[in-house]
Amino acid sequence: MKKVSLIIGIALLFALVFSQMGQTEEQILERRLTTVDQRYVPGEIIVKFKPGVKEEVISKSNSRHGTSVFYTSRHVGFKRLRIPKSMMEIAT
Repeated sequence: MKKVSLIIGIALLFALVFSQMGQTEEQILERRLTTVDQRYVPGEIIVKFKPGVKEEVISKSNSRHGTSVFYTSRHVGFKRLRIPKSMMEIAT
């Protein structure tokens, strides 16, 4: 009986761990969108560079524009960038 309880407990633990793994990226992407009508996150943009673009080029581009990468998707490869307030004022 103890063996069965242990096996069930381990199975439930694995189910809990693996069910949480896929939600992490979705939670990161949606955490700041608070209303249904909100179409963008102020102060952020999403970019995806062509395959083969070197990190040095991306870094120089960010330096030139004053942006900074704060998240990179492991699955798709897009980057979320923080943009400076001065750029936000120009865009509005």
